[in-house]
Amino acid sequence: MIDISMHIMDLVQNSIRANAQAVTLVFDEKSVEDRLYIYLKDDGDGMDEVSLKRAQEPFYTSRTTRRVGLGIPMIKMTSEQSNGWCKIKSDKGKGTELEIVFCTNNVDCLPLGDLPAYLSLILSANPELQFSFKYMLDEHRFEFSTDELKQAGIDDFSNSGMRQSIKEFLKENLNDLFRFRKKNSHLC
Repeated sequence: MIDISMHIMDLVQNSIRANAQAVTLVFDEKSVEDRLYIYLKDDGDGMDEVSLKRAQEPFYTSRTTRRVGLGIPMIKMTSEQSNGWCKIKSDKGKGTELEIVFCTNNVDCLPLGDLPAYLSLILSANPELQFSFKYMLDEHRFEFSTDELKQAGIDDFSNSGMRQSIKEFLKENLNDLFRFRKKNSHLC
């Protein structure tokens, strides 16, 4: 995968395949630390201790449709290449939580990628998903949730026009936030 957003889309899809009804995604970019903290939490099936350990090994998957699973091992590897880390907690029947850290001043830090495009695609492909997203850049923040959209009467995320509108909304708000980013960040 060539950027962080692609990894995140893959991990959210893992949550959905694990029967998650709700997914929370938080990006916390700290300029002083030159770090990007990513937190992903779901209420899916979760994993027992053995499955949790195996999920961090390359080529293990619980899926029967293919024999290879690289989502968690790949994000772990790419975060560690930037001198970051990836921690995962899971309880069977209670869901899974990931903490992923990238050192944004490291030349091996992946670029962020097109986060609005991936998030809008996730929502349009999974309109029933309760999804909340927050991006913090030091003291600045942007928050978005499907619950807020539904309260405003917007609940058809599956049509292409709505997907494009959500993508543009996310893009505009994130670009406003990113103007506060340090110039030496490798997140682009």
